[in-house]
Amino acid sequence: MISRRSLLVAVAGVPVGAMIGASAHIANHPVPSIRVIGNRTGLLVIIETGTERLLMLAGEIEERLWSQRSQLITLGREHLDAIIATYTNLIALSINGQTMGTTAILSLQRNASLPPVRGAVIPVADNVEMQLGESALLTIEIFAAIEGDGRPDFLITFVCEGTTSIIASGSSVARRTAQPSVDALIVPGEVTSEDIAGLRPSLLVSGTDDRIPGSHDHILVFTESTAELVLKNGAIHVDANQLLP
Repeated sequence: MISRRSLLVAVAGVPVGAMIGASAHIANHPVPSIRVIGNRTGLLVIIETGTERLLMLAGEIEERLWSQRSQLITLGREHLDAIIATYTNLIALSINGQTMGTTAILSLQRNASLPPVRGAVIPVADNVEMQLGESALLTIEIFAAIEGDGRPDFLITFVCEGTTSIIASGSSVARRTAQPSVDALIVPGEVTSEDIAGLRPSLLVSGTDDRIPGSHDHILVFTESTAELVLKNGAIHVDANQLLP
């Protein structure tokens, strides 16, 4: 069990929770959770609140990793309410409103005027706040990046069951936040102690092989196996076998 740390999260944005809530599918797994697979360049992250199920793509997602996404979806929980990804990842993986059926798609892009992704895709060019269910809150912060408008840096903050988790697009953007501490930081690629110094996460989930000073516990992600974080009673619960020694 990862001890809870108090954190006040306040991000101004445009409420779009109704877009997700309109298609929400009641899951048969009532305990909120976060599940992750990934490699050295990217992560697939599913957030479940008990009523909504959202899939996030962080970093550079290769076709092989994308093809393994079924590992995150268990029997009876196949429906996705939303996919949140950069415009570049959506285009590269042919994820659009036509290929994903009823799943809502949020395209993170600094320029809302980029050529539209096919089907019902919602461009998100600014900060957004989404209410999920009665007690969970998800915020998206978008930053300019060297790679261009189609691949912006972003931070996704998920507050649920008295815990705060952050999904970052990369280690460099993790340095930009002034959060005093978080319960879990989920970030693709290599991470250094300097990258997480401003967050001081209780749990780090990344593709970094070695324990990083500044985090209490560390889960190394793989493509072939799923890391799971269960959120309940004001704490993040993980299987000790997932943690690096």
